[in-house]
Amino acid sequence: MVSEATGVPQKNICRYKRDLECSGRLWEIKKDYCEKTGFKAWYITTNPEFSELSDQLSLF
Repeated sequence: MVSEATGVPQKNICRYKRDLECSGRLWEIKKDYCEKTGFKAWYITTNPEFSELSDQLSLF
């Protein structure tokens, strides 16, 4: 779905997804069936409200 929306080939989307996840700017929300392929896939977002915040600092 991302490939179709952006025009970027699917093979390149995987690389960009990994780079954005490592830099902390992309998060996986849920794993569900893709509307285009019917295969299980991660739904992703760049919205920081969906980021998983660590509780590590709140322990002390």
